[in-house]
Amino acid sequence: MLERLRNLVLEALPEEGRIENPMPCLALTRFNGPQQSRQCFYHPMMTLGLGGEKESLIGGRPVVYGAGEAVVVALDLPGTYQIRNASPEQPFLSLSIRLDRAIITELLTEAPELRPAPNGRDAQESVSVEHLPDEILNALVRYLEAMRSPRRAAVLGPMILKEIHYLLLEGPQGRVLADVCSEAAPGSRILTAVRWLREHFDEPLDIATISERTAMAPSTFHRQFRAITSLSPVQYQKRLRLHEAQRLMLVESLGVEAAARRVGYESCSQFSREYKRLFGDAPARDIREKSVAASDAGKCASIMEA
Repeated sequence: MLERLRNLVLEALPEEGRIENPMPCLALTRFNGPQQSRQCFYHPMMTLGLGGEKESLIGGRPVVYGAGEAVVVALDLPGTYQIRNASPEQPFLSLSIRLDRAIITELLTEAPELRPAPNGRDAQESVSVEHLPDEILNALVRYLEAMRSPRRAAVLGPMILKEIHYLLLEGPQGRVLADVCSEAAPGSRILTAVRWLREHFDEPLDIATISERTAMAPSTFHRQFRAITSLSPVQYQKRLRLHEAQRLMLVESLGVEAAARRVGYESCSQFSREYKRLFGDAPARDIREKSVAASDAGKCASIMEA
């Protein structure tokens, strides 16, 4: 089935590029050669590699995956990625399903046995690499095949997408997916904090205020946040700020000082130090040396986007 999926992606992408939403929640990607490290923002998603190799840093977790391996991400997390071992003859190929919280919530209502136990264990890490069972691969084949017919896409597409979500809930990462969608569960409380941080990343960080919003003691909140994101709240906010500052300089042509202040830094020198620590070079030199094609610039997503 992996070969069938690979052929379907090649059929949709005869040249290098990316297709967003040929079916709801679906994205297809092809790279014909290695790609240097790029910044990105991971949303809840399942990405299946079908060729080549991709190295990512998702939140605070390093991840490497290739053909036949899938990455499942349960929360919004800042990250970086680079493509390895790709060529025109053997391109990097992947398909991604953006996970729909509304579908997961509906499934948890219909199948309450998938809900996490009340007062259960601590939240688990929100990123995993796994081999998908044949059931999910089969559903993915049918989902991509439905692209060929508008009628089938309209009638069968929603049912297959729901099936994919259900099968993921039954899998190794199902508990954390259910956790972030279940009221009062640790993962859901951390999701509340993540959303607040994304909306207020440019404001001073007050752990007491955020932990109060999650109905957790500050020490419990800090432990649960790190468990599920692999980052502390301060590190998460810092990544948000630096990713958005880079986007502002690349896409909106803001200067270093203006970008630093826009994302909440009072000290430009502190911003420059932390930027270099994350991206490997001083802001001005990094932006000057990056040759960003207009098409790529258009894909640089603000962290404010859903």
